[in-house]
Amino acid sequence: MQASSLCALGQSVAVPLFTIMDHYADEIEAHLEGGVALRAYAGQILQTQTSRHTRRSRRATGSGERRLDGGEMSDITLTIDGKSVCASPEMTILEAARTVGIKIPTLCWHEDLGSPSVCRVCVVEIEGQNTLQPACSYPVSQGMTVRTNTPRVRNARRMAIELLLAHHPDDCLSCQRNLKCELQQLAADFGIREIRFERVSRKIPRDESTPSLVRDADKCINCRRCIEACEKIQGVAVLSTVNRGFDSVVLPAFGDDLDSVVCVLCGQCTLACPTGGAIVERDDTGKVWDALADPNMHVVVQTAPAIRASLGGGTRTACWLYSHWQAGGCPQEDRF
Repeated sequence: MQASSLCALGQSVAVPLFTIMDHYADEIEAHLEGGVALRAYAGQILQTQTSRHTRRSRRATGSGERRLDGGEMSDITLTIDGKSVCASPEMTILEAARTVGIKIPTLCWHEDLGSPSVCRVCVVEIEGQNTLQPACSYPVSQGMTVRTNTPRVRNARRMAIELLLAHHPDDCLSCQRNLKCELQQLAADFGIREIRFERVSRKIPRDESTPSLVRDADKCINCRRCIEACEKIQGVAVLSTVNRGFDSVVLPAFGDDLDSVVCVLCGQCTLACPTGGAIVERDDTGKVWDALADPNMHVVVQTAPAIRASLGGGTRTACWLYSHWQAGGCPQEDRF
């Protein structure tokens, strides 16, 4: 189950199981230790999935990191924007800042994924460093002094956002994720009304090959969050960065469409995407309205014990299914 699944849903079936193990790691571990029979494979999966949970718990409680000899490493103290912050040695500047309510903008970073450090929106000033450093991946150290909101930092962040917008389509009003886009929100937060750089479109064709997902690579900002979700959360590794420099973009191998690779259409990449427009779920709202307006079709809502809802329709489907089921069964002539 850790790497593959026999379920018809494909690789995506493992995700809720791993999520349960992640959030209830302590309870599951206690049950395995004092319970009926320890299963080596289950223990191996638990160890893999709870490593992140353990790190989160230590960061949330402020407890130190374990040394190799089993001892506890003491916390360190640093200064962020004049505030004294106590942090674990394994923390990054971003994580330490979040513990005291200091907000540092991010785009490629996600708390459930890795830190690619490619967007440079989270850069900060560190005393003694000549260049700005990414807060999402730079580790804290004893006595460090960090400034997150100086003119130099703000100008660098603004420049990074403008460069991203320079080759990003400006169709926000018609975009499916309008007002739910992290890039759009950052542009608004920084008051960006004009872009100093010439807009350049990569003119990559939309991928509408699958029934569930639509990929518009022109809206990709190369944050690589979808790559992290596909590879580390799902274990499928369909997406990767291709080409170099300005032409680099996230695509399936060899630039193929999604229906030509091993994509299981789980949709995790759509949740990870900060712009939301680079890869989104297919919107069939128009087809649903057409079905509802068709007098010759009876639409049935189908629910399942999963996070989904689906609609089915047909001329002789069970429009009276519920009432007949309540009465003790569906007549033969009303069945599919």
